[in-house]
Amino acid sequence: MSASSKHASIFGETVHPRCSIPMGIMVCGAQTKTLAPILENPVISDRATLECAISPIIEIFRSLIFPFFSLTLIKSSKAWEGCACIPSPALITEDFTRFEKRVKDIQAAGLAVFVWMECTIWETAWYLRGMENLMVDMATEDAKATRLLDIITEKACYRAEKFAAMGVDILGLGDDIGMQETSMMSSGMYRQWLGPRLKLVIQAAKAILPDILISYHSCGKTTTLVPELIDAGIDILNPVQPECMDFEETHQQFGDQISFNGTIGTQKLMPFGTPQQIRDEVFKNMDIAGEKGGLFCCPTHVVEPDVPWENIEAYVQACRDYK
Repeated sequence: MSASSKHASIFGETVHPRCSIPMGIMVCGAQTKTLAPILENPVISDRATLECAISPIIEIFRSLIFPFFSLTLIKSSKAWEGCACIPSPALITEDFTRFEKRVKDIQAAGLAVFVWMECTIWETAWYLRGMENLMVDMATEDAKATRLLDIITEKACYRAEKFAAMGVDILGLGDDIGMQETSMMSSGMYRQWLGPRLKLVIQAAKAILPDILISYHSCGKTTTLVPELIDAGIDILNPVQPECMDFEETHQQFGDQISFNGTIGTQKLMPFGTPQQIRDEVFKNMDIAGEKGGLFCCPTHVVEPDVPWENIEAYVQACRDYK
């Protein structure tokens, strides 16, 4: 999609596109009026109107996550031009200086600072637009997808620069782009819509702090998209979910280019395995990494309350015993 193309809005109007990301991106598009469903309330809408001079015209919201829930909103006096009033202005009005002392204190204790900035682009976008809606927008090259993703990317770049300027050691980016047996989208669609934008976020951080490490999280099977993530500039892949991906194959394919974090499954192994099975898995994965290293062997996600305490102890002891 060229920057000179036009898009017709759902109201039948035709508007010229405007690229909102510095230096441009190949999928620039128009600002269009839309009736996209968004979880809002009149108070938040009024705040958006005051802070951004525009707010959405939305009458009924039906939650994708809670189908029984609906919300009727008061119509705004102004049309929502594209997505310019969301995400929240708070994403760029946060006082980042309050984190600086904490970063220095952690590093002074000899520890690395890991900052979480996940739901970087894709997840934030579909939380706002709805996954099915956003997928259709992308497949049809609708300008709403362009505008929404551009704005989210801009604000992600802003936060990445702020954290890099503090001197953090690892910046944790990520969006769930995998499912249990396959990725959420083709490599071509990822390359068109998300890869270039992720690259901008990473470049924004590394322009400030070249040595910052970029960790990227995605649950599910991401094998076909790992080359796209590497091209965008990630250094660490998390979590290499063993219920979906084979760590040995993944390490053979990509171990010369990136490092890995995770590999001990929290979907099956940690809650349902035996202490010996957990110990064996730790040793197996550490052996795969070998002398070259490049693996922080740990649970792939939150250790839930149903995980037996003896399994947690088995994991910790295996890490201590491995030589």
